[in-house]
Amino acid sequence: PLSMKKRLLALLLCTTCLFALAQRESRPCTVNWKKNEITAYSGDCDRHDLASGRGEAKGFIRFTGSGNKKSGQAGEVVFADSIPFTYKGNFAEGYPDGNGEYYLGDSLYFKGHFQRGLKEGKGELHYLRKSKPDSVIQGYWSGDEFQGDKYKTYNFTTTGLFDQVEIVPTPGSGNSVTIELSTTTGTPNGALDQVQRANSFVLKLTDIMSPTNSIVKRRSVFESANKTYYTYELLSFPCKIFGTLNTGDTFELEMIKSANWKCRIYLNR
Repeated sequence: PLSMKKRLLALLLCTTCLFALAQRESRPCTVNWKKNEITAYSGDCDRHDLASGRGEAKGFIRFTGSGNKKSGQAGEVVFADSIPFTYKGNFAEGYPDGNGEYYLGDSLYFKGHFQRGLKEGKGELHYLRKSKPDSVIQGYWSGDEFQGDKYKTYNFTTTGLFDQVEIVPTPGSGNSVTIELSTTTGTPNGALDQVQRANSFVLKLTDIMSPTNSIVKRRSVFESANKTYYTYELLSFPCKIFGTLNTGDTFELEMIKSANWKCRIYLNR
């Protein structure tokens, strides 16, 4: 009787595992691609039911700025244009990520590298023409925008004369920027004697704003022996920020690609 109970328990456990596995395999895999409407996906998934690995996604893009107008509420402009698309390639966390091919209608396709659903890195854009060779644009993209024959991920302008400016994004995606300010003599919390402190100078950030409304919040402010760090969480890319320093100097930083950015500004003073 004891042996029979064990057999029944083992059979019940096995049946439960098979049922759970069937449920897992039957659940749809999610593609997080905000600019496109997904109608079908086939391929690999991760344990969170997000597209991951090799796969193929199909759907369409709606255009609201041009095309055929259809009826809508009073004062509302509604357009019915849409173009089907197909993406074949690598996915990560639900996004096209890695090498892939993106076909838009029957007129063009892009072959190259993607990062979180945006064209990022080297690629080529083909415009298909009937009875003629393809019109091809080759080069580098960042933040889904064509940058030319050089890989450009940011723009920086300033009214100040700094001794060093270094701007570096992480290779992978992210959503933050850390601004590091340092000077030769300034020490926010360093141990200085009275003479040294009188001759020291600390470079600080007095104001920051984003005309693209991409700053979510300030994560932290940290003062080391000779540097000050400000870290901000960002909402979207491309992202522009304007900063004002206590010297009255300003800077503008446009971060094109999704990344965790570090902006280092050094003044020999």
